[in-house]
Amino acid sequence: MNDANKKLEIIRREIDELDNELLALINRRAQLAKKVAEVKDDEGSAHYYRPEREAEVLRSLVEGNDGPLPGEHIARIFQEIVSACRALQKPLAVVYLGPEGTFSERAALKHFGHAIDSRPVDSIGAVFRQVESGGGDYGVVPIENSTEGVVGHTLDMFVSSGLSICGEVELRIHPGSTTRFVVIGRQAAGATGRDKTSVLFSSKDRPGALYELLQSFKKRDINMTRIESRPSRRGNWNYVFYVDFDGHVADANVSAALAELEELAPFFKSLGSYPRCDPSAAQ
Repeated sequence: MNDANKKLEIIRREIDELDNELLALINRRAQLAKKVAEVKDDEGSAHYYRPEREAEVLRSLVEGNDGPLPGEHIARIFQEIVSACRALQKPLAVVYLGPEGTFSERAALKHFGHAIDSRPVDSIGAVFRQVESGGGDYGVVPIENSTEGVVGHTLDMFVSSGLSICGEVELRIHPGSTTRFVVIGRQAAGATGRDKTSVLFSSKDRPGALYELLQSFKKRDINMTRIESRPSRRGNWNYVFYVDFDGHVADANVSAALAELEELAPFFKSLGSYPRCDPSAAQ
């Protein structure tokens, strides 16, 4: 055996030892996940998926990463570990706009990992209905494209649905186009300190009415990241406005802004607060 082969043999032996250590550590983590499930069962908690907790775990790992693996690869690796451990507690049923192989399925797997019961359906409306009826724990639907704007059917469903947005996913569909998906469920997401909130509201039909409503954000230093109008289907020339902004409903300034909007707007609906997606993670 020459010197190069000897060096490779030593390195490979060290890799094998590390793999065995990693295997033991992953299984230790899995055992702890099962203990978490036991505690939740004793408390009667039905919430095995905590979007804010998972977002904080992945963000902390990415921020603490010194390389050489890039942050997005670290996030993918640990997302699958988290997914597998979560499935030991309770496999999640995730409904998405099918068929299999669509970008919606990719978004669902990117957000939840592969250890889920994925359920394709034939329309955005069907995703909402399945989650509302308990036919799925969560749903994944497209909500906007960077080049074409919001997905109208998704916004239309939110007008009458009682579901909340509890997460978001971004996928690069083409080199110059990214689609944003939202995770919908019956459970609200807690605050992480890096959150986003989405709302729908209408304004009165008079000059300056929309400007007055938007002052609810400005005077509280709330950063709006998106605003779009959409026909409300509640009458000719009536529109609802879809707004994304930084912050969580648990934040005092956000809570005050939402209370003011609800008082002033003819129609108002909060769609939920959820962990903000890192745009650099779109892939």
